[in-house]
Amino acid sequence: MKKVFLFVLCALWISSASAGEEFGNFFSGNKMHELCAATGYEGGVCTGYIVGAVDAAQGEVVCVPSNVQVPQLIAIVKKHLAENQQ
Repeated sequence: MKKVFLFVLCALWISSASAGEEFGNFFSGNKMHELCAATGYEGGVCTGYIVGAVDAAQGEVVCVPSNVQVPQLIAIVKKHLAENQQ
């Protein structure tokens, strides 16, 4: 679980390097915070972004334990974004 958190943290750090709302295909940390606080479509974008990042790195960068559920991943990212606003 710690590796998952570190991977997501690195992905957010890389994406927050931009001064604008978006940098290439990445969302800034502020944009992710906005999306993850939303409901409906925007909340789904947050979930899809996080799950896609973890899926892409699974086995290569991180090994997510089989008992980790998507809501746990989302909660980790939301907590980090709330505690580290820029």
